[in-house]
Amino acid sequence: MKIKPLNIQYLFMLLLLSVIIEGCNTKDKLVGEYYLTNEMKQTVPFDGFETVYFIDGEDTIVFDRGERSIFIPTIRISPNEYTYGEYDDTEFNTDDGKYSIMIFLQTTYYNSYPGRGKIIWEKLDDNVLKSKGLFLFNIPLSTTTLKPGQWFLDEMEVRGVNYANVYCDSIPYTGGYTWPNEPKTIYYTEESGIIKIEFTQGNTWELLKIDWN
Repeated sequence: MKIKPLNIQYLFMLLLLSVIIEGCNTKDKLVGEYYLTNEMKQTVPFDGFETVYFIDGEDTIVFDRGERSIFIPTIRISPNEYTYGEYDDTEFNTDDGKYSIMIFLQTTYYNSYPGRGKIIWEKLDDNVLKSKGLFLFNIPLSTTTLKPGQWFLDEMEVRGVNYANVYCDSIPYTGGYTWPNEPKTIYYTEESGIIKIEFTQGNTWELLKIDWN
């Protein structure tokens, strides 16, 4: 009895069906969990309910709308693999919507350091972005994890107040954009947040006070 050769089209359909079945049997795999430590979270001294006052020349800028939230997104790193990261987002806005400051902490599998902090300053006009400054720190803050263009001060006086352990950054990340007057240097402490910002046109913002509601 002769055995008929298998039809090529039939073989192809069998192969395709096996691939589909194998794909259905492959489950997503959690390959890493990356959470912020308490030490990292202490980089931000706020709960989000405070009122923060800055002085710009003779003007007082009041940030009285704040919120702090923590969320854990799923980060897919391959078709069938994913990780968990943790984000800690604290944002303050002026009541007129003209200024916004965000302190964003994150930890994910692809960072060269355990965690990263972003300090973002924005100026808006009718919800249109007019200026922005983005500063990046490795967290937890330490004199050994400073990036190029960053330095540490044991103490610094701002408006008659002495602040200890000040972290400074003079190289904001611009993403290729330039603005008429943008932040060029920021001074930050874990006890009070931003204490001073220097701008490219020579003006400064200085921390006046914080109402710890």
